[in-house]
Amino acid sequence: MTERIKELLAVLDMPEEDEQIVRLFDFSVISSEEYDNFEAGRGFSLADLAFRLRDEAPTNYLPGAICIVHEYVDTGVNKMYSHNFGGASSWFCFLAQPIHWIIAALIAKELR
Repeated sequence: MTERIKELLAVLDMPEEDEQIVRLFDFSVISSEEYDNFEAGRGFSLADLAFRLRDEAPTNYLPGAICIVHEYVDTGVNKMYSHNFGGASSWFCFLAQPIHWIIAALIAKELR
């Protein structure tokens, strides 16, 4: 696992969404305009960013990235979702938040 992927996964450990957004700006994932909208409290959504990045992610690397994020977040506590792509994709469909999709999309770009 590369240092960049470790840094991306570390964003998931941040307790506050605001901290996550600032870190994503540091990674140049969020544009200056989007960050300004966030700072001003107008029209910024992690869900919108998640959809955009998911659509931009290389599809052949996204399943592996989904597994990486799932293994990092669900450390075996939830036995319903096994650590394979089937379990990870089910977890992503039912429990993942926008930040999980964002990190998975960025990891997919790194894996490319």
